[in-house]
Amino acid sequence: MPEIKFSTMADGLRWCIWDLQDIPPLMPGDILPGLIEIQRFDSLHHPEIKRQYLGARKALERLLPQGNHSLSALPNGKPILNIPGHISLSHTVGRAAAVYHPSRPCGIDIEDVKRPFAERVIQRFTNPAEMPIIEEFGPAVLWCTKEAVYKAHGESGLHFAKDILVEQTSLEQATARVKNKISYSISNFWIANTVVSVAVLK
Repeated sequence: MPEIKFSTMADGLRWCIWDLQDIPPLMPGDILPGLIEIQRFDSLHHPEIKRQYLGARKALERLLPQGNHSLSALPNGKPILNIPGHISLSHTVGRAAAVYHPSRPCGIDIEDVKRPFAERVIQRFTNPAEMPIIEEFGPAVLWCTKEAVYKAHGESGLHFAKDILVEQTSLEQATARVKNKISYSISNFWIANTVVSVAVLK
């Protein structure tokens, strides 16, 4: 089965990782029609990007109750559903991910842990106080965490180094603050060579 990880937490948080490797390519007809933004899908030209796009929506479909759901986006690009709750989507080569929370903003990101980061790029998203995270866990973990927080927060123009500060309590758990005011709980986990970060508003 292409779903490789699924979890439901006590507070209603649900997330799913969908495997895109070694399976027949997904087609638009394999997914609930309302979860595909046709104009956006048609604008994607690379087959792998289309595959990832569909995989993220298949993961989302796995999280939702049965029904006719429709997916759209806010002006800042944050995806929203026609039912109560908050969602986030992510994808990388070979895997796609989705998260849903019934009442709190949430975000998810998935990254290749071996993704190379130039030093100048690391400096753009890393606060000096976060350098121990880079040294101990690597840049992909911090980047993935901040991407998940950015998606959960939904505010355009956030500066990753200045506005999002991560405090890593362990490899699997962290807390992030946006503009020193709003806090998010972070859960990290690994699937083969990918790291997944899930951020939920505290």
